Order: sequence, then structure tokens, then C-alpha cells
Amino acid sequence: MKILYLIKEKGNFSKTVKDIMDAQILEGNEITLANLYEGDTDYGVLIDNIFKYDSVICF
Repeated sequence: MKILYLIKEKGNFSKTVKDIMDAQILEGNEITLANLYEGDTDYGVLIDNIFKYDSVICF
């Protein structure tokens, strides 16, 4: 499964979120992380990815 993580604020990228992502990777999932707080987000690519991925998780 392809999972896209959207992180809106730096404080939201906690150890718990990292642990969840690591567990999903161990299960064989493909994980992509988009840090929206960094300011260099290409929103056209982001919208395309939202529709390409099986699951989108926001924090």
C-alpha cells in the first residue's frame, strides 16, 4: 500500500508519528512524507499525489 503523510506543523512530527511510519514500512508499505511547514511545497504535485496514493494521513 502507498501511504502519503502530510505534516502541517513541525511540532506535529512527533516520535509517535515516526514510530507509526516505521511500523508501516516494516509491514511492506511505501511511505512518502510531505512536510508542508517547510514552505517549498509544490501544491500541484501534492494534489496529484493525494489521488495517486492509497491512503493519506494528516498530522
